[in-house]
Amino acid sequence: MPLRALPLIVQPLVGESAVGLVMRLADVNGLSYPWLFERIAGGRHNPDKWGDERWQMLAEILLLDISELDGMRRRPTGDRRIRNAVTFLGNAVRPTYLTFDRMRLCPHCVAEGGVMREAWKLAHWTACLEHETYLVDACDCGRPLHIIRRGLWPDECVCGKPFGEIVTTTASKQALVATRWLVQLFGPHHTATAPRLWLDGRQLGPPFNGLSRTIAPCVARIDADDLDLPVFELPLPETEAMHTIDALGILELIGRVATTPATDDRARPGRNPNLTGRDGVVEPVAQSIALVEAAMPVITGWPGSWHQLAAEVAGRNGLAGDDTPADLFATDMGRLMLDPYLGVDGYPITVLSDETRRWLETRGYRMRPRAVARSSDVAKRLLGVLPLKDIAKRLRGRIGPGVRRSYHQALKELDRADISHLTDEQLAEALLARVQQLLKAVEGHVSVNVIAETLCSRERRTGGAVWVDPRLLRPVTIEITAHARYKGDVFVMAEVMAMRERLAGAARRVRRNAVPDNFEKYGDVTQGTVSTLYTASDLIVDILSGKVPSVTTAAKPTLADLWIPRHAVERLALAARVRAAVTADRFMTASSITDITNRLWGARHREFTKLMRRLRDTHVLRFEETLDERHDKVRYSMAVTDCLREAEAMFGPSGIDGVDTVIGELKGCSSAKRPEHRTRSRAAIRNVEKVKKVRREVVPIRTVAHDGKTIKSGQITP
Repeated sequence: MPLRALPLIVQPLVGESAVGLVMRLADVNGLSYPWLFERIAGGRHNPDKWGDERWQMLAEILLLDISELDGMRRRPTGDRRIRNAVTFLGNAVRPTYLTFDRMRLCPHCVAEGGVMREAWKLAHWTACLEHETYLVDACDCGRPLHIIRRGLWPDECVCGKPFGEIVTTTASKQALVATRWLVQLFGPHHTATAPRLWLDGRQLGPPFNGLSRTIAPCVARIDADDLDLPVFELPLPETEAMHTIDALGILELIGRVATTPATDDRARPGRNPNLTGRDGVVEPVAQSIALVEAAMPVITGWPGSWHQLAAEVAGRNGLAGDDTPADLFATDMGRLMLDPYLGVDGYPITVLSDETRRWLETRGYRMRPRAVARSSDVAKRLLGVLPLKDIAKRLRGRIGPGVRRSYHQALKELDRADISHLTDEQLAEALLARVQQLLKAVEGHVSVNVIAETLCSRERRTGGAVWVDPRLLRPVTIEITAHARYKGDVFVMAEVMAMRERLAGAARRVRRNAVPDNFEKYGDVTQGTVSTLYTASDLIVDILSGKVPSVTTAAKPTLADLWIPRHAVERLALAARVRAAVTADRFMTASSITDITNRLWGARHREFTKLMRRLRDTHVLRFEETLDERHDKVRYSMAVTDCLREAEAMFGPSGIDGVDTVIGELKGCSSAKRPEHRTRSRAAIRNVEKVKKVRREVVPIRTVAHDGKTIKSGQITP
């Protein structure tokens, strides 16, 4: 029999899950539930992971349009503010708060022929309000209740025990209160909760009373006379509900902190304010019950219960100290209290973070000001006229760091201005115009990271600081300091793009097989040639000026795409070394001078090395001497300027432009300083002779054994 021609069909019920719907479909047709589910699922047992094809197949079997199954489908919400959110019971929920292959159910509801509810998939839904018992996720035999693994009948375990006969336990008051809260949060109509329970304990204490709806979202379908309620209860004020994700985040976070003992609370040195909730692992129902039962007393006893919990968590990491709030809460649970999960608005959940802030202030800690959008009078006034998400849609379609910071900067300015004469619409236009101005200024400037990616390497293997040089790129200060970490730490985008054109124009483009043999990658050359005297910035300047030839195989090259000759860079680096030594009139050892002359004149430098001592003794070369006490020896250092002058007179020009220019300037240099150096050298010699004379006066003699005889230690005076 074809699957799409079942003799009997059923209609989906309000609040029913896809698993429950397939169970009823298999039951009325006398089919094996695993067999029918496999045919529909096509191997993907979890309905939350079904594609449109599988849902279309189920809709055709039931003779329905696929849109009529939207209540039990998990689809992306499309809201860019919420990461990975899906639809669930008419609300947006993160999938990490939903159970998957492991089922949860109320045995009493199943035994009475009730609906297999979609709400039971919520991790924090732990009790049945109708029967006041805990939900179960395992049979009495110990096997977990799985979506596909069943017995002969759809509503029985593999062991043969019906779901309706599984032993249950009476739920605690806290679990029931939490479930009522969730009923009001999602809406009683979506959760298929009995009408007599809709208004039972409809509100929690402040500030959580604003997190629940006091009336059902489908009021028009309900006859108030059928609810059997006192007259004074109606009409009820309708409150604005907090977003479902924020409410579940509050329940999850408080439960985690309250159920984690100090022995399991690990030390955590760094802060991470970007947490969005649990990591996706859904615990068994027993752990969810413990979490909910620990969270509800804190919520109902707010704020004193939260302060008490903060006192228990604070200081668990004794090594971190208590100088700052980050030190005081330097554990996993402490970080959750200090930086709660991010809410839908992109900020840590206000109900939790503000109360932690108040507790810290009572302890004498000075806190940073809150985000402008959470404290600005202009933002509160325009909340329903021009919120941040609408500004983003009108400007660039998304909320990024640039839009957010421009928005905050504009709010600061308008808070300081006189706006009493402006209507809400005029104020909204003024705010939008200012945000556009600030964004334009920001888009015209970039950070050093963008320079690194644009000019150095697309993989950012090298930093962009090499371009921060007066000869290349200069940092500028813009009006909006909120966009820069430090003042002046931004650069004009036009100058960066112009520098990119200069870099492309300085390099000759060739085929990969046409790169000259003596050319190497820019990065390989800089590793061996760049130093404190010849920096990477100097090399870039020489490449742009043409002193260092360069080729590339890319149309728009970065530094990493350039090929340059090593010998040309080494000559420029040597010229910079010589220029610095001559300018400072340095005195170097014979080995250092030998290294320089070898690089300049090659093997011929040996002739000068042989004459160096004679030139020093005849005072042709200025020199300084120091005493090496360890080896009892006098060390000599010669003037680099004099050595280069004599070597150039002996061998002629070196052939390196920068070096020959410096040496040519030395030829006309006066030798008036030489007697001064000789006088200083003679004084140094006299000091050395005094030290030697003192050290010869008392000489220790060691004990030495010779031919079996021992000479005793003593002192002699020569």
